[in-house]
Order: sequence, then C-alpha cells, then structure tokens
Amino acid sequence: MKKIFLSSLILFLSSSTFAANCSITYKASETLSSAIEKEGFTFDNYEKLCQRLKQNNAGVSFSTVSQISPYQTTAAVVISLYPIGKIGMTSATTNWIRYDESRTTNAQKSTLYGVAMAGLNDLADDKNQLALMLKQVSEIRTGIK
Repeated sequence: MKKIFLSSLILFLSSSTFAANCSITYKASETLSSAIEKEGFTFDNYEKLCQRLKQNNAGVSFSTVSQISPYQTTAAVVISLYPIGKIGMTSATTNWIRYDESRTTNAQKSTLYGVAMAGLNDLADDKNQLALMLKQVSEIRTGIK
C-alpha cells in the first residue's frame, strides 16, 4: 500500500514539475504584456494549450483593441499563432470581444486581460480551430501555402 502511495506521489510531483516547465511564447501590446507578466496565464486549459504549442514550436500573437466609451469599456482580441523563429502569422484566428459597465482604466486593462485568457482557453478546447492554426504554422515554416 505504501509503495502505491509513494508511486502515485512521485508521478504527481513529476507531472507538476513538467507542467511548470512549459511556457507560452507570445507577442502582445504593452498593456496586455504587462498584465500577463503580472498575473501570468490564468486559464483552465493552460497545460493542454502549452503542450500543443511546444510540440509545434509555435507562439501566440495577440492583436488587441480596447476603449472606454461614455457607456462601457470594450475590449477585443484576435489570437493568431506564429512559428517561433520565423516571420509570418496564421490567417486563421480566434476572435473575442467583452464589455464591462465600469468605465475606468483599471476596468479596461482587466477586461482586455480577461478576454485574452478566455480566448486562449477556448482555443485549447476547439480542436478543429487549433489544428487548423497549427497546420498553418507548419505551412509557414516550410514555405508551403
């Protein structure tokens, strides 16, 4: 019984260490980059997405826009992938928009960060979209279009 417990504990610890070794390479605006540096990537499917990106030597590119209007704060993000070390991005994207009733700079930053994390989490779950984007990364890398 002790051997089973110890084996399980070792397996758990080794998988946690493995998870800590995976990091997502990304390009983003200064505002979003600052939020990611401060908060990290906080979405449920981080490990799943990170491993797929790592296996394909791909990074994430965020194109963002946010605005505080007289009525609300709006933030939108377009997520594409790119081959690390090469020039080019996927034409396939995942797009997200989010609104907040608060009209402050803090709400703007928070909404932008939140919509980016929601987009990444959704991308990790959307096997077809992720597969298409990773296929395009491979095509960019090999020069086939």
